[in-house]
Amino acid sequence: MVGAPVQTLSARPAFDGTGSVSTLNLTVEVTTTAGNALVVHGEATGIVTVTRFADSKGNAWTIDAQQSDRDTVFIARSDNRTPLVPGDTVAPTLSRATELAFGGEEFPGGLTPRTTASAYGGDLGGSALSGGALLAPPVEPDELVIAAWVGQGALSFRAGTGYTALQLAQHDINFIRTCGAEYKLTADWSAQAPAASWTTTAIWTGVAVAYAPSAPGASIDTVGGELLPLDIHDGSAFKRAVAFEQVG
Repeated sequence: MVGAPVQTLSARPAFDGTGSVSTLNLTVEVTTTAGNALVVHGEATGIVTVTRFADSKGNAWTIDAQQSDRDTVFIARSDNRTPLVPGDTVAPTLSRATELAFGGEEFPGGLTPRTTASAYGGDLGGSALSGGALLAPPVEPDELVIAAWVGQGALSFRAGTGYTALQLAQHDINFIRTCGAEYKLTADWSAQAPAASWTTTAIWTGVAVAYAPSAPGASIDTVGGELLPLDIHDGSAFKRAVAFEQVG
């Protein structure tokens, strides 16, 4: 079953604004459950590549989405086969040193990425963030959507309609960047265009990933609705990327 977050990995996101880090530890403050997905979302200043994710227990991590335009935003995931306990760490590795901030949550059950999308605000930026349409298999519309957005400045984040905000991560010192994230449990793909807003106009970049339960026959908890059975096939066959430009 996939549902709302079980808990936040740490009350304090990891951040470094000195511009001198190519990796950074998030120190876990909770005990996770084996098999539950861990999802981390964050940002780095400038155009960089997140080359890997790892944790101190040796769990496998996958970088499900990343996008760069002025700045870089990413979403990474682990199925957490070996539970993390307080004091364990989670860390990305970047292609070069820069500023970095990220946080994350534990979600119930395993997750399989089905489709991704990305967008950016270009030179003009904007306070309204629009991630475009995520494409899903028409016979299996139920997904957990997670979106992450990086904006230039010390910004307040507002989740889009129907979405719930996740942990906010921010760094300053040399530059100030804010990463807002959100999630939604949905069964209506015709309306799924991740959206959010900043309190002020800012250049922004966003990514979104639609996840299905990783086990065949699993279901999505629609929060107040019925549990709908899913027939999960090879996730790679359904992972399609959509990139476009949004200015204004």
